[in-house]
Amino acid sequence: MNKKKHFLLIEFLLIISILGIIFSSFFTYSNDYSYRVKSGETNIIGNEEIAGDPPTYDEDFTTDIYKDSSSTNVSGWGMDAIKLPYKNVNLVGSNDTWGMAHSLYISGDLAYVATEWTPGGGLEIFNISDPTNPYRVSTYPIGGYKLGFGVFVAGDYAYIAAQPDGLIILDISDPTQPTFEGQCWIWLEYWFNDVYVSGNYAYVAGWGVGFGIIDVSNPSNPFMINDIGFNGGEDVFIDGSNAYVCFANGEFRIFDISNPYNIITSYSADLTDIQFGCTGVFVKNNYAYVSIGLDGLKIFDVSTPSSPIELGSYSSVDMFENLFISGDYAYITDSASGLLVLNISDPTNPSYITNHPTPSWAMDVVVSGNYAYVLDGYNGIQVINISLVGHYEPLATAQSETIYSSSDSLSLLNATLSSMEFTPPDTNIEYYLSPDNGNNWEQVIPDTEHYFTNNGKDLKWKAILTTSNSSITPRIASLNISYSTIFDQTTLLTPSDGFITNDNTPTFNWNSVTGALKYLLELDTVSSFNSPNLINETVGSTSFTPSYTIADDQWFWRVAVNDSDADLGVFSGIRSITIDTTPPVAPSLISPANNTSLKPIWGVGVFFNWNSVSDADHYIWQICYYADFHDLVTTVNDIPNSNFSRQLGVAYGIPLYWKVSTVDAASNEGTYSEIYNFTLINPNIVYVNSGGGGDDDDEGPGGSRFESIPGYNLMIVIALIGVISIIIARKYRKLKQR
Repeated sequence: MNKKKHFLLIEFLLIISILGIIFSSFFTYSNDYSYRVKSGETNIIGNEEIAGDPPTYDEDFTTDIYKDSSSTNVSGWGMDAIKLPYKNVNLVGSNDTWGMAHSLYISGDLAYVATEWTPGGGLEIFNISDPTNPYRVSTYPIGGYKLGFGVFVAGDYAYIAAQPDGLIILDISDPTQPTFEGQCWIWLEYWFNDVYVSGNYAYVAGWGVGFGIIDVSNPSNPFMINDIGFNGGEDVFIDGSNAYVCFANGEFRIFDISNPYNIITSYSADLTDIQFGCTGVFVKNNYAYVSIGLDGLKIFDVSTPSSPIELGSYSSVDMFENLFISGDYAYITDSASGLLVLNISDPTNPSYITNHPTPSWAMDVVVSGNYAYVLDGYNGIQVINISLVGHYEPLATAQSETIYSSSDSLSLLNATLSSMEFTPPDTNIEYYLSPDNGNNWEQVIPDTEHYFTNNGKDLKWKAILTTSNSSITPRIASLNISYSTIFDQTTLLTPSDGFITNDNTPTFNWNSVTGALKYLLELDTVSSFNSPNLINETVGSTSFTPSYTIADDQWFWRVAVNDSDADLGVFSGIRSITIDTTPPVAPSLISPANNTSLKPIWGVGVFFNWNSVSDADHYIWQICYYADFHDLVTTVNDIPNSNFSRQLGVAYGIPLYWKVSTVDAASNEGTYSEIYNFTLINPNIVYVNSGGGGDDDDEGPGGSRFESIPGYNLMIVIALIGVISIIIARKYRKLKQR
């Protein structure tokens, strides 16, 4: 290769190297950009589409449609009034009989039981001196059919109605060893079901005889002196010169027996139960109490036996068998309830007191002292303590089922409860209402409008009855509850709670409520919404943007449905919004100090510091070659603190200008700080790429960028040496050519 070609090759390589270095300076970007900083800011309402308020609730307690049985223990609901329940009676003793027990008579400490069927059909005698432990003293089996159906004790004799075996008389002067005394028996003609002894006569009721009179003046030789020959006599009771007889066909008859040889029918009535007939009768104080199988109890005034007057009745769905009257109470054997106790102090209106179930089928009952002795089939004698009959429990609750349920968009606002009550001294009644189906109860005062503190759609009522005197009870005869509803509360959408904005005409949005026509928006500077700054706006949609400006402050807002009558629904929850249109102050720059020179820290760059601003949310920082920032500006947004660091690639000795502004939580941007400048004493080359516009975290408004290219100092020196070498080579070549 000749020298000319050699120099051309060297010159070409040097030019390519220099161009590569220069070209790379335009297309190489650093990882860190330069930025410029700047700082920045419930109540309810009637539905006008619904005609009127909901209907009122009336309760007279004659039905139990609205009775919540699981929460109610008062008595009387379903009849005519509610009151405290009576204290319960309780079983204290019992003993089985060998036969099926039918009839009972008590004399002193002995109970005489007529039983049927083997092995003990006949008479069983129990000692009841200790009611908790009745025990068998003796038995007397009846021969033949062994059917003991009725028993009566007079003196030393027990008289047994033994159906086809007629009337059997036993000597019981020694209760431990009863002996046969006599019998009145006509084969297949008379079946005796019951017997009542008065004086020298035994009065019997039965089949074939109907009602008959037996002379028992000589117990060893009884004989029939008269009968009516009517079929189906079931039970007989003697009061003075009158016999009261129940018949299986449902008839109840009164006979004049003043002349036993001439029975006169004084009264006859059909009491309707043909299937089970008239089953028992008891007469006391001119009243006849008659049990009528499935038709319950009837009470007659028999002060004039020839023309009795029906006074009252008590219906039953069960089978009434027999009864016993003691004081103001009727004790009735009931096929399902066992022993049933009724209050008959008012014969026109007998009422339920209590009952005590028995194991099987209660047949007969006798009261002696504080105990009711009940016969219950093969379960024999059941001894029940009745000392607390007529005494009330100290506390009881009446509670309704839901009496009203509102629609999906309505809730209960208020209610007024009125009652017809009877509260004698030592008694009390408290009333409660629940708007939320019994989850929360609010005590109410009768005849006083009550506004609910709990929100709900399902109305219930409750009454608590108390007494401190067990002999008296409060009563509620009727209730009336009127109530009104209001629209449910809406839910707020935007702005969110605690929202801060520099828009003093913000838009408020909330959810719609079904059926609502208008809404009331309230704005106030206090959460109680009662300051002079209160703003009320009624709008027909679920959005509102004020046409006026709202002053800078913290505002509270809420919304309720508002109808054409200005009835307000439940207000929504409360939210706050802060309106702030005042820009924050400019920060004061600290470092780099103005008109200073400094050397950047390797790997960090330059630290920038300024005073923090109290209401700053973030800062904006700018840096530029020009003091007026007209071009080549680099900006950094969203600096959270009043200091940061940045690496800069700039030419040595060239002044750089920087400034900072503040942005507050409402996005208000304040003015920029004063402008500081500094000069880097570290030798760096500033690479400037003038590109298109745009303002982001990487570029200033003019699109300029400060680039830092590591290792370029050495490359620049090499390039300069190359240029000088080319110049020298050319000079040398020209000299050679000369």
